Amino acid sequence: MPHLGTPALAIKEALSLGEAEGVFRPGIDSLQLYVSIVALSYFHISNAPTLSHLFGINLASGQWKIQRPRHVTGMMTAFPEVQAISCRECSSSLWF
Repeated sequence: MPHLGTPALAIKEALSLGEAEGVFRPGIDSLQLYVSIVALSYFHISNAPTLSHLFGINLASGQWKIQRPRHVTGMMTAFPEVQAISCRECSSSLWF
């Protein structure tokens, strides 16, 4: 794997350790996971005005800023777990 920077390498190492311990399921692409984390962390910020207008919610509010990290953390914590539900249409399992 080419040098991807410290976060992506740390994710790759964590996935390897978790897989070896039987906590994480095998075959998770560390680059895909890293890009997903970045997207989940940034998309709502860069598109806040549009999304706020479309859904009638202020994505710049304090309540949203508290709820969003909790939601993303829950998703990203559940995704690599061994118990994840498999999906035939994708190359990896889904967390829902």
